[in-house]
Order: sequence, then structure tokens, then C-alpha cells
Amino acid sequence: MSFYASPEAQFTAMKGHYTSTLRHHRGYQASTIHMTETHTARDAPPNHHVESGQPITPSITSTVKPRKALLNRFITLSNAEDEEEDMRAELQYAQKRGILYTELDSQKKEIQRLVASHCGLACPDLVQVPKMVEQVNNKLVWLHGSFNVCIPVHINNSGQSLPAKMAFRVPLPYKIGEEEFPGNAEEKIRSEAATYIWINENCLDLPIPKLRGFGVPGGLSPRIGSWTIDNDGRISLSNRPMFCHLHQLENWAIPSGIARNMTYTSSDSFYLDLLASHDNRLQYQRNAAYSEEDVRAQAKDLVLMRASLHKFTDRYLHNGPFIMQLTDMHASNIFIDKDWNIKHIIDLEWACSLPLGNLLPPFWLTGIGVDQIKGPEYERFRASYEKFTEIFEQEETGIPLHHNGNLYSRAMAMRSALEDGRYWYLNALQTPKGLFNLFRTHLEPFYDKVPKESLCAAVSPFWTPGMTSFVNLKLKEFTQYRQETFGCAEDASVKPL
Repeated sequence: MSFYASPEAQFTAMKGHYTSTLRHHRGYQASTIHMTETHTARDAPPNHHVESGQPITPSITSTVKPRKALLNRFITLSNAEDEEEDMRAELQYAQKRGILYTELDSQKKEIQRLVASHCGLACPDLVQVPKMVEQVNNKLVWLHGSFNVCIPVHINNSGQSLPAKMAFRVPLPYKIGEEEFPGNAEEKIRSEAATYIWINENCLDLPIPKLRGFGVPGGLSPRIGSWTIDNDGRISLSNRPMFCHLHQLENWAIPSGIARNMTYTSSDSFYLDLLASHDNRLQYQRNAAYSEEDVRAQAKDLVLMRASLHKFTDRYLHNGPFIMQLTDMHASNIFIDKDWNIKHIIDLEWACSLPLGNLLPPFWLTGIGVDQIKGPEYERFRASYEKFTEIFEQEETGIPLHHNGNLYSRAMAMRSALEDGRYWYLNALQTPKGLFNLFRTHLEPFYDKVPKESLCAAVSPFWTPGMTSFVNLKLKEFTQYRQETFGCAEDASVKPL
């Protein structure tokens, strides 16, 4: 995220179809705002929400290629056609961001009123909302990350026991599937608010923002899922697991296949549903594959991932324990002081109750994408992984985990995951684009080597009945996708904010 601060309080509110949040901050951290006390643990690697991708650099030729605006860079049409994301959507993000910012700017009085109401201020004028862009240096003040825009809010205390600085936080509807799956924004904010409440009650030593309030339109856990909050303020573990990649799929009009009220009492059914979401990506995303070989290779990997489920998961943990985990915890969400002490942890929106086996060291320990950990990079990662596990083992001695009369070691589960392949299997389940590279690089070598062409020809027909017809359909869809991408690129003339 490009904007965060030392958090103490968070408020969430709703205006029209926009769900929004407000957090109190003592100081701000942003690329355009100076802050002295808070630092992130490490600059997050590119594309930390998804697998790695190389930034596109226009080639230097005698003819300058026309470039179109994305959210944080420009791209040529030829490079856009090679991207694995659905570029029909990506090419519209800059324009949609401009529309959202314009709408929010027109609602500044409403934002003041909402903040004043939830903070107990009689006069909304005590709430100051800065301009979207600084006039002096033309820098954007209302900064955004991958899924939210954060608007700094200043409070004129006038003797009130209120913080001087807060942040009004709004989910980006065009990034979380709100257009194709209405209600995703509400689901996201309910889950995040409930997670804050749950952590405040159960993890008193975890430094997180304080929830001031929120609004929507209209420890050990008993099951796999995410916390949510109803209209009466009651929290319950009754929402589907809040993985950001599921919202990303739905943002591309790809159904995840997991209903919002779906929770799980066993890990196998959960993992199989995650695999089904990968099936849906291949089926519904028009640029999921570009050739017959690519279609069949992906289908083969999905069949073998499903067949390998029991090889790379722990059947002894099939029915629990299930523990709360922050699935999007990356370095830029961890604030430290100058002595590297963790001071604050932010972004709790993608928290889930998951099987114990899913509690693993993060892939970004060496600063690269999960699908780049191979060759010499693997040895660097392995050393960092072992060090992380060693430190974790020391820390968990003071917090034993008991479940149904048994004592569980989280560090032991971590330690074995890298060697037995579970680490790569579970990361693949959460990585739509990277699943295939992770399977081929780290999981296929566990089995006897089979010629690539023979394996693909023998296995891919079992992904779906009528595989040959499906291949022909995907090739036609890819041709149509390229034509539609060209049309979107022709219309994408707006500059990013």
C-alpha cells in the first residue's frame, strides 16, 4: 500500500454503494508524505498480492509505440496482449479510479458529516478533509493501494479526547469484483471489521489499529472461514475464507464457486474448492491460455494437483485445529521503529481461520515472487526459511497449542513443509497465475520423470469431457480477447492519477 500510518483507531462508513473505513493515525507514511518514526520492515516486492511479474519497459526503436495508462505505469498494446491478467479490465482501471476519486471528492461534506457523527462531534466543520492533490507540487494526497483508497482526515480537537489524525478508507470497487459480484465490498468490510474486533478480544499484544466505527449499505476456531459482522454488531465465523485472490478472480468475472456463507469443517473439502476456482479460471478467463499446448498443459496440472492432494497435505490435520491467519501479511504492512521493533500491523482484511498446516513462513523472505524461488534463489530462500522457523520455534514455547487433548507444534509443521512439498502445494492453491509454475518446478520432481508430451496427452483429456472441443473454444476465445483488448486500448486515453 502506498499510504499508511502509525495506527490507533479505525472507523468505517458507507455512502451510497461505496463501503468505507476511517482509521486514526498519529503520523502518516506515504511516498509523498514525510514521516520520521515509522518504517516498513522491507520494501515489498513487486506485485506482492499476486505472483511476480516483470515490469514492462518500452523498447527503444526509431518509432515510439503508443502506450496506454494502467494504474501505476504505461503499457504498449503488444505487451498488453502478452499479459496473463485480463487486460480488458486492467486497461479500464485508471479511468475507473478517476471516476471513483471524482465521486469521493464530490462527497467531502458527507465524509465530514460521517466522521463527525461517529466521533461524537457536534460540528462537521471540526473535521478537515484535504484536497485530493497538493497544488504546490501536484502530488496525490489521497493515496491508494491494491484494494483501498486512503483519505487522510484531520480533527480539530477543541479539547475533545480525539486523535488529531485519522484515515478514511474506501475499498476500490473495480479491484474486488464489486461490479460483477455485487456485495463483495460489503463482504470485505464486514470481515475486516469483525477481524479487528476478534483480534482486540483475543490477541491483546498484537499492535493493530483501533476500530472507531463502520457502516455498510443496508484463537482456535471451530471451522475454516472468516469473521463477519451482522447489522446488530454481532460477529460470527460464518463467511467464506477471505482470500484476496478469490476477489481478484471475481473482479475478472470469473466465479470462485465459493458462496459467501460457505465455511468448512474439514480441510479436504476446502482445498478441493480452491482447486475448483482454478478450474474456473481456465474455463472462464478468455486469455487463460494462448495455444493448444498451453490449454492442455494447464489442464494436466490441475488434474495432477487434484490427484496429489493427499500426498501434499497432512491427513492428521484434516479436522483441525483451525487457527486465525493473516493471508496477506507482507512486509509493507509491518511498521517498525528505528531499532526494528514491530510497532504496528495493518491490513487485516484478508484474515481467515485456516488449517494449522497453512501456517507457513511467507514467500517474500528474500524479496522475490513465489514463482521465482528456484535455482540459486532457492538456496537463499531455504536458509531464510530455516532461520524463520528456528525463531518461530523459540517464540511458540511460551504459547503452547492444545486441541482435543493434544499438543501441537506449529514450528514442526512449518519445518517439514518445505521438504515434503506441502509449502509449494498450499502456496499454489492461493496463486492463480503461479500454480502451474509451482507445480512443475517443485511438485512434479517428487514423481518419476515422464516425457512432457506423453504426460500431457495422457492426462489432459481427464480434466473435462470433450477436451478437444474445449481446446478449440479456448483458442477462439483468445482470438476474440485480443480483439477486445485492442478495442479497450484504443479507448484507454486517460492518464493515471
